[in-house]
Amino acid sequence: MIGSYIRTATFILIGLIKSSIQCDSATLQGCLLDDSIETIKMPLLDYSAYGYGFWFQYLSTQTTLYESLTTFPKIEGLLILREINPDNSQYRVFFYQDWTNKNANQEKYLYLQYQIDNQMIELAKFVFDSFNFDGKWIHIQISYQYPYQRQIVIYDIWNDNCQIINYESNSNLEMKETIITQGGELKLQLNQNDEIKQFAYFPGRISKVQFNFNKDYIIFNTVQQFRLFLDQQFIPQPYCQVNTYDVTSISNYIYSYGLIQLESWIKIDYNLNINYSASVFGVEILFLPHLNSYQKIVDLQYCLLQAWTSDLANGVYFQTFNQIDPDFYPNLHQYFDKSDIAFHTLKQDLRQWHYVSILYGFDEQQVPVSNLKMWFSDGDIYDVQYHNRTYHFDGANLKIRSGQLFSAASDGMYITTESSKITVCLPESFILMKKCHFSCLDCNGPYLDQCISCDQKISEFLSKFYLRIQCKELNSIIIWIFSNQRIQQ
Repeated sequence: MIGSYIRTATFILIGLIKSSIQCDSATLQGCLLDDSIETIKMPLLDYSAYGYGFWFQYLSTQTTLYESLTTFPKIEGLLILREINPDNSQYRVFFYQDWTNKNANQEKYLYLQYQIDNQMIELAKFVFDSFNFDGKWIHIQISYQYPYQRQIVIYDIWNDNCQIINYESNSNLEMKETIITQGGELKLQLNQNDEIKQFAYFPGRISKVQFNFNKDYIIFNTVQQFRLFLDQQFIPQPYCQVNTYDVTSISNYIYSYGLIQLESWIKIDYNLNINYSASVFGVEILFLPHLNSYQKIVDLQYCLLQAWTSDLANGVYFQTFNQIDPDFYPNLHQYFDKSDIAFHTLKQDLRQWHYVSILYGFDEQQVPVSNLKMWFSDGDIYDVQYHNRTYHFDGANLKIRSGQLFSAASDGMYITTESSKITVCLPESFILMKKCHFSCLDCNGPYLDQCISCDQKISEFLSKFYLRIQCKELNSIIIWIFSNQRIQQ
């Protein structure tokens, strides 16, 4: 905590920044700071009240975290925003994420401090858990009303958690100007034992400050009044295009939002009487770019333990990156240590056709999702769901596999795949479904002669042109209709 008079402060002023790109809340273009520091010098002589607000989003996988740890071994916190009175070079507001707390729940705190009697007093401590808040947008609104009234609003939009803090300052609002700085690094020299506090660049996103000079909407009396005000302002929306690819792998995908779905029909064969384990589905993250090194974050391995004998088990490893403390850097030694809870014994013969569907990633509320479902031709369904504590991999380079062997897989295992698909940017979790040939209502394999029941709507549509239609014949009929341009008749 900074609770003493600030003697010197080292910071960087960039000057008055004027945005040349209008903010687009859908794509976030023109709304966010880049990696540089932005400082705004705002004249105040004509205003009896003013306020400003901004959004920030904590992302624990940014390399800034690790770089800050090595640069500042005794880091005090992650710097978000500070406002300074240029008349006396003292801070009026100082806002940062504390990094000194090390309790059992791994909680972090947002500290908000303000100047009174030449001291920085702790005004609010907002619990900021590195898992629950990771990836979520938090809004801060700071308001001043002549002569002494002040207000801070902290709002977590996804959890609908709003905290309004009202206080008074003995310093009059009458100022010529104010200076607001976002981003960057900072060292504070305090007069208490000449202590130096170090603050590192915030590892995530910060939106550019939006000013409010409407004196009727500076101080908010209720949470509902603030929400109505915020509805008229810039609200960041997660954005990317949902795409489905009929492929078994994508080698270079930049993750930006949503869930990834892996789907494929699978049949496995082997020819040697030894134990095998091979990864067939998975997502790997580029961890060390200079070495082109990838780390698995979700993986489905088939384990054929001499499965053709009745007294031995076979099954799958469904493993996801269960990061106990997601901050700074991934714990590379914990992934396979979870194998005791990740192994699932299956009674089905994996040499039969079966359909696999996996959901993995962060949903629209930035909650981590990892679900697996498998349908077997004998009618059995296997379903498992995990909600792991993990780090957010926004902006990371990913390799994605759906029905394709990992490059380090053993010889002797043969995989047949059909109708493999990879879908990205899904906004929310849903019930995983088995995908059959389009003419089938249900099936025990990917091909049209493996239909268990037909799709009656398709049959009724095509029966207008043909007296009798077999479900397994639909594929050739559809092709014939298109080729003869009769589909419009």
